[in-house]
Amino acid sequence: MKKRRVSVFYIIYFALIALFLVGLFFGLSAFRDYLAGYESSRPVHTMEKVAEEYFLAEDKVPLLEISGYEVSKYCTKDAVISYLETAIDKETFQFFNTGGNDKEIFYSVVSKELKIANVTLVLSDEPDAEGFPVYSLGDIELTIGGSGGLSIEAPLGYSVFVNGEPLGEDLLSGEPTLTESCNHMYGDAEGISLVKYKLEGIFGEPVVTATDKYGEAVEGITADESGVFYTVPVNYKEIPEDLKNRILKASELYAAYMQKDATFGAVAAYVDRTSELYTNLRNTAVKWANPHNGYTIVEPEVIEYYSYDADGTVVSCRVKFVHLLHGYGGNNYEESFDMTFYLRSVGGRYMIYASHVN
Repeated sequence: MKKRRVSVFYIIYFALIALFLVGLFFGLSAFRDYLAGYESSRPVHTMEKVAEEYFLAEDKVPLLEISGYEVSKYCTKDAVISYLETAIDKETFQFFNTGGNDKEIFYSVVSKELKIANVTLVLSDEPDAEGFPVYSLGDIELTIGGSGGLSIEAPLGYSVFVNGEPLGEDLLSGEPTLTESCNHMYGDAEGISLVKYKLEGIFGEPVVTATDKYGEAVEGITADESGVFYTVPVNYKEIPEDLKNRILKASELYAAYMQKDATFGAVAAYVDRTSELYTNLRNTAVKWANPHNGYTIVEPEVIEYYSYDADGTVVSCRVKFVHLLHGYGGNNYEESFDMTFYLRSVGGRYMIYASHVN
């Protein structure tokens, strides 16, 4: 039987096809590798690695440390880390390319619609083995600002502390606010002025404490609903019992005098004769009073006792009570008495020299 011979043409034809397919396979593989290398070299993938390693990691300490964020001495590192843990949420975490140049790419990091940081990626001077550009982390700048500002109002001369750190004069904002007491001082005594401190970069709930001008701890420091405005109150003291009784008697006679139930002489026994208050009382002509037959002082209290000097030469206190006038036919009248009295020591006795209605 005669053998069929394969044409040389077909041998060459199929060989060329085979070579083409092999070349195509390797070419496509090389092209795929090139595309993979190109894709992996894009800076967005470097940014994704930065996000996973620092922002989305459970431990936020490395993020705080690599950023070089300077924690305020009035705050704590733990408070800042706690803030980052709360502020960065995987569900809302995003980063955006904000520009760049030949050597750097910039990204903005956002979470919960709040800007967290600026990130800079830098281009290496040397490409990788395939010749693609190589980007690496250059800088992380945290843009967190804490509460956005903390304000503390306190009497002038008081020492105020935030998380145990004393506030310096460099944190004072604006001019002191004069209280009513400044209008009624005697001699060298100085009234109460209020100053305001402003701080930035406070995270969490700060611990605010204070001492008065005599170094005694102040109680009753309060914060508003927002938690960013604190008030250090005047450190009022307990009034001595003998002075309390004296000022209550003087106040009762003052109220009675204004309702024609006491004489000027009775009130004047408690008033400094050299004061303007004495002159005004002496010249006061009480022309009208509610018709009544007697009175009762209800719920008297003496509060806000304050000494304007260490020796207690000039002091003040606030007196409150209800002046109940016994009207005819059972028609009683109630008058609220609320006044602050200023007293100075004259010959060992406290005399009222000024007052104002609250």
